[in-house]
Amino acid sequence: MPALPATATCISGGGTHPTEHMLRFVVGPVAAVYFDPSGKAPGPAVYVYPPRLPLAVQGPLLAALPGAVSLATSVEQVRAALQQKVLQQLGLVRKAGLLVLGFDAVREELAKGKVQHMVLAADASARSAAEVSKAAQRHGATLLVLADKTALGHVCGQANCTVVAWPARGAGLPLTTLAQLLLKMAENP
Repeated sequence: MPALPATATCISGGGTHPTEHMLRFVVGPVAAVYFDPSGKAPGPAVYVYPPRLPLAVQGPLLAALPGAVSLATSVEQVRAALQQKVLQQLGLVRKAGLLVLGFDAVREELAKGKVQHMVLAADASARSAAEVSKAAQRHGATLLVLADKTALGHVCGQANCTVVAWPARGAGLPLTTLAQLLLKMAENP
Protein backbone atom coordinates (compact mmCIF):
# COMPACT_ATOMS: atom_id res chain seq x y z
CA MET A 1 0.00 0.00 0.00
CA PRO A 2 1.38 3.44 -0.85
CA ALA A 3 2.32 5.79 1.98
CA LEU A 4 -0.17 8.46 3.00
CA PRO A 5 0.54 11.92 1.64
CA ALA A 6 2.28 14.28 4.06
CA THR A 7 -0.40 16.94 3.58
CA ALA A 8 -3.90 17.05 2.17
CA THR A 9 -6.44 19.70 1.27
CA CYS A 10 -9.75 19.68 3.10
CA ILE A 11 -12.63 19.02 0.67
CA SER A 12 -14.78 21.37 2.71
CA GLY A 13 -12.63 24.50 2.42
CA GLY A 14 -10.53 23.99 5.54
CA GLY A 15 -7.17 24.54 3.86
CA THR A 16 -4.15 22.26 3.60
CA HIS A 17 -2.88 20.45 6.70
CA PRO A 18 -0.69 17.46 7.64
CA THR A 19 -2.75 14.31 7.10
CA GLU A 20 -2.36 13.25 10.74
CA HIS A 21 -4.39 16.36 11.64
CA MET A 22 -7.19 15.44 9.22
CA LEU A 23 -10.08 12.97 9.11
CA ARG A 24 -9.85 10.43 6.24
CA PHE A 25 -12.89 9.12 4.35
CA VAL A 26 -13.10 6.38 1.72
CA VAL A 27 -15.74 4.71 -0.44
CA GLY A 28 -16.55 1.34 1.07
CA PRO A 29 -18.99 -1.46 0.35
CA VAL A 30 -22.22 -0.59 -1.44
CA ALA A 31 -20.73 2.72 -2.64
CA ALA A 32 -21.09 4.37 0.77
CA VAL A 33 -18.64 6.88 2.25
CA TYR A 34 -17.02 5.69 5.49
CA PHE A 35 -14.74 7.30 8.08
CA ASP A 36 -11.34 5.58 8.04
CA PRO A 37 -9.83 6.05 11.51
CA SER A 38 -6.96 3.65 10.73
CA GLY A 39 -5.93 5.58 7.62
CA LYS A 40 -5.34 2.24 5.92
CA ALA A 41 -8.57 1.44 4.07
CA PRO A 42 -8.01 0.79 0.36
CA GLY A 43 -9.33 2.97 -2.40
CA PRO A 44 -9.55 6.66 -3.14
CA ALA A 45 -9.65 8.87 -0.06
CA VAL A 46 -10.51 12.45 0.80
CA TYR A 47 -9.60 14.45 3.88
CA VAL A 48 -11.58 16.81 6.07
CA TYR A 49 -10.15 19.24 8.61
CA PRO A 50 -12.01 18.32 11.86
CA PRO A 51 -13.81 21.65 12.48
CA ARG A 52 -15.18 21.47 8.91
CA LEU A 53 -16.77 18.02 9.31
CA PRO A 54 -20.33 19.31 9.91
CA LEU A 55 -20.11 21.17 6.59
CA ALA A 56 -18.53 18.22 4.76
CA VAL A 57 -21.33 15.79 5.63
CA GLN A 58 -23.83 18.17 4.03
CA GLY A 59 -22.61 17.34 0.53
CA PRO A 60 -18.91 17.70 -0.26
CA LEU A 61 -18.07 14.18 0.96
CA LEU A 62 -20.34 12.53 -1.60
CA ALA A 63 -19.31 14.90 -4.39
CA ALA A 64 -15.59 14.41 -3.76
CA LEU A 65 -15.49 10.61 -3.96
CA PRO A 66 -16.17 9.01 -7.35
CA GLY A 67 -18.80 6.30 -7.17
CA ALA A 68 -20.12 7.30 -3.76
CA VAL A 69 -23.90 7.27 -3.57
CA SER A 70 -24.57 7.45 0.18
CA LEU A 71 -23.00 8.60 3.41
CA ALA A 72 -22.53 5.85 6.00
CA THR A 73 -20.99 8.17 8.60
CA SER A 74 -22.34 10.96 10.78
CA VAL A 75 -20.45 13.53 12.83
CA GLU A 76 -21.40 11.65 16.01
CA GLN A 77 -20.18 8.34 14.59
CA VAL A 78 -16.81 9.93 13.74
CA ARG A 79 -16.59 11.41 17.24
CA ALA A 80 -17.46 8.04 18.84
CA ALA A 81 -14.87 6.22 16.71
CA LEU A 82 -12.17 8.74 17.70
CA GLN A 83 -13.14 8.48 21.36
CA GLN A 84 -12.85 4.69 21.19
CA LYS A 85 -9.41 4.97 19.59
CA VAL A 86 -8.33 7.42 22.32
CA LEU A 87 -9.39 4.91 24.98
CA GLN A 88 -7.46 2.14 23.20
CA GLN A 89 -4.36 4.33 22.97
CA LEU A 90 -4.65 5.25 26.67
CA GLY A 91 -4.34 1.54 27.44
CA LEU A 92 -1.22 1.26 25.29
CA VAL A 93 0.34 4.35 26.87
CA ARG A 94 -0.43 2.86 30.30
CA LYS A 95 1.31 -0.38 29.32
CA ALA A 96 4.32 1.68 28.20
CA GLY A 97 4.45 3.19 31.69
CA LEU A 98 3.78 6.75 30.52
CA LEU A 99 0.25 7.28 31.86
CA VAL A 100 -0.14 9.29 35.06
CA LEU A 101 -3.30 8.46 37.03
CA GLY A 102 -5.21 10.56 39.54
CA PHE A 103 -5.39 14.30 40.18
CA ASP A 104 -2.58 14.58 42.76
CA ALA A 105 -0.11 12.67 40.59
CA VAL A 106 -1.22 14.56 37.45
CA ARG A 107 -0.86 17.94 39.20
CA GLU A 108 2.64 16.99 40.40
CA GLU A 109 3.77 15.88 36.92
CA LEU A 110 2.25 19.00 35.35
CA ALA A 111 4.26 21.18 37.73
CA LYS A 112 7.43 19.32 36.71
CA GLY A 113 6.59 19.78 33.03
CA LYS A 114 6.56 16.03 32.44
CA VAL A 115 3.03 15.76 31.01
CA GLN A 116 1.27 18.00 28.50
CA HIS A 117 -2.04 16.27 27.80
CA MET A 118 -4.93 15.24 30.04
CA VAL A 119 -8.21 13.34 29.83
CA LEU A 120 -10.95 14.09 32.36
CA ALA A 121 -13.88 11.72 32.86
CA ALA A 122 -17.14 13.25 31.65
CA ASP A 123 -18.86 12.33 34.91
CA ALA A 124 -16.27 14.00 37.16
CA SER A 125 -17.71 16.20 39.88
CA ALA A 126 -18.01 19.91 39.16
CA ARG A 127 -15.31 20.60 41.75
CA SER A 128 -12.89 18.08 40.22
CA ALA A 129 -13.60 19.35 36.72
CA ALA A 130 -12.90 22.93 37.81
CA GLU A 131 -9.64 21.97 39.54
CA VAL A 132 -8.41 19.91 36.60
CA SER A 133 -9.36 22.63 34.10
CA LYS A 134 -7.57 25.27 36.18
CA ALA A 135 -4.42 23.10 36.43
CA ALA A 136 -4.45 22.46 32.68
CA GLN A 137 -4.76 26.17 31.91
CA ARG A 138 -2.07 27.13 34.42
CA HIS A 139 0.43 24.69 32.88
CA GLY A 140 -0.62 25.02 29.22
CA ALA A 141 -1.80 21.42 28.98
CA THR A 142 -4.51 20.23 26.62
CA LEU A 143 -7.63 18.85 28.29
CA LEU A 144 -10.06 16.43 26.71
CA VAL A 145 -13.30 15.42 28.44
CA LEU A 146 -14.07 11.83 27.52
CA ALA A 147 -16.00 8.74 28.63
CA ASP A 148 -16.97 8.14 32.24
CA LYS A 149 -14.89 7.24 35.30
CA THR A 150 -15.64 3.54 34.90
CA ALA A 151 -14.58 3.41 31.22
CA LEU A 152 -11.49 5.50 31.93
CA GLY A 153 -10.66 3.31 34.91
CA HIS A 154 -11.10 0.16 32.82
CA VAL A 155 -8.38 1.15 30.34
CA CYS A 156 -6.16 2.23 33.25
CA GLY A 157 -6.52 -1.05 35.13
CA GLN A 158 -8.59 0.45 37.95
CA ALA A 159 -12.24 0.42 39.01
CA ASN A 160 -12.61 4.18 38.47
CA CYS A 161 -10.38 6.98 37.28
CA THR A 162 -11.22 10.68 37.03
CA VAL A 163 -8.16 12.11 35.32
CA VAL A 164 -5.10 10.84 33.47
CA ALA A 165 -2.20 12.58 31.76
CA TRP A 166 0.65 11.68 29.41
CA PRO A 167 3.69 13.25 27.73
CA ALA A 168 3.63 14.16 24.03
CA ARG A 169 6.73 12.11 23.28
CA GLY A 170 7.33 8.46 22.51
CA ALA A 171 4.38 6.10 22.88
CA GLY A 172 2.16 9.06 23.74
CA LEU A 173 2.43 10.60 20.27
CA PRO A 174 -0.42 8.67 18.53
CA LEU A 175 -2.65 9.34 21.54
CA THR A 176 -1.82 13.04 21.40
CA THR A 177 -2.72 13.18 17.68
CA LEU A 178 -6.09 11.48 18.28
CA ALA A 179 -6.90 13.74 21.24
CA GLN A 180 -6.09 16.80 19.14
CA LEU A 181 -8.45 15.60 16.38
CA LEU A 182 -11.27 15.38 18.92
CA LEU A 183 -10.45 18.83 20.29
CA LYS A 184 -10.44 20.30 16.76
CA MET A 185 -13.86 18.75 16.07
CA ALA A 186 -15.25 20.96 18.83
CA GLU A 187 -14.01 24.13 17.09
CA ASN A 188 -16.34 26.19 14.93
CA PRO A 189 -15.81 25.80 11.17
